Amino acid sequence: MADVKLKNGYVRVVNNLFDQLFLREFSLKQLRVIMLILRLSYGYNKKYAIIKPKSRFNFANLHRQDINKTLCELIDKKVIIKIAEDSYSFNKDYDVWEIPYHKFYDEKTFKDLLSLQFVSETLTKDVSETLTDDVSKSLTEGVAKNLQKSEECKQNTYNVVSETLTKNENLSVKHLQKQPENPDCEGDINPPKDIIKDNIKTCIKDIHIGEDKKNTPKFDPYFNNPITDNFKAQYKKILKKDDCWLDNFKINKLLEIKAACPDFEKFLPEILTKFSKITFSKGNKPTLKWLIQEGGWAGILNGEYDQFIADEDKENDTNNNGLPDDWNTEDLLSGKY
Repeated sequence: MADVKLKNGYVRVVNNLFDQLFLREFSLKQLRVIMLILRLSYGYNKKYAIIKPKSRFNFANLHRQDINKTLCELIDKKVIIKIAEDSYSFNKDYDVWEIPYHKFYDEKTFKDLLSLQFVSETLTKDVSETLTDDVSKSLTEGVAKNLQKSEECKQNTYNVVSETLTKNENLSVKHLQKQPENPDCEGDINPPKDIIKDNIKTCIKDIHIGEDKKNTPKFDPYFNNPITDNFKAQYKKILKKDDCWLDNFKINKLLEIKAACPDFEKFLPEILTKFSKITFSKGNKPTLKWLIQEGGWAGILNGEYDQFIADEDKENDTNNNGLPDDWNTEDLLSGKY
């Protein structure tokens, strides 16, 4: 069975914008191009997609001769915006689209169709009344037994919680317990909510119902995270740094990138090597925030920033003042060069 889960990545599009894709008179080719751009932009939580070279639009099942025609149609109709060369964005302001609604669209009828998707209380009541006496009796007996077990379980739980709460009453610092949570309110002398939450979490950790207490390892994204450790190791090795500090935002973004692109770690050496050689205008170097959080890694893989990478061979030539590597003093004095 296909592994279709949100953790593998998803395209987040609001409902009223998604509705326009089937309520308007789009051709099949136009819809495929829109879907490809949405996948490569919204699918990576970005506002634009980089499709380079243009022949890659054949993933939308378009022949080479149809790519320019379909793209120009969508741009002229203000559905797609061309941001730069090989960069395209989906225009979410559908009020300015010049694509008409199809002839079967009716606003009132469509709203009626949407309203059918909500479960009504009347329907639930009618279904419950159709149950036979035997089924109702069986359900009642089963529910009663489960409730009795639940009450016993709750009673045991309350005892454990009560004992643990008593044991952890002194976890809150005394001067914080007397300090008002809201300084503007004189009568508020309850302990801050954060301290209460911490106490409750501490108590819950000590509660184990129906099984022995076991130290089951849990995945923590901030400690012993394979993708983070691998990134730091590659970064320090390639950029020759002593350390690589990643804050919580960068760590969470690395997890998202790994979920969306399972082969991300395989491309890390190439990404970091090019990253170390990129120099923008006025000598500015890219930052880790640009690389991870702002999606710079994807542009590096697509070759978008190759123009900012210095040509090392050309630099070596200029170090010799334009002379070949095998030049010698006699040739220079003889006027050969």
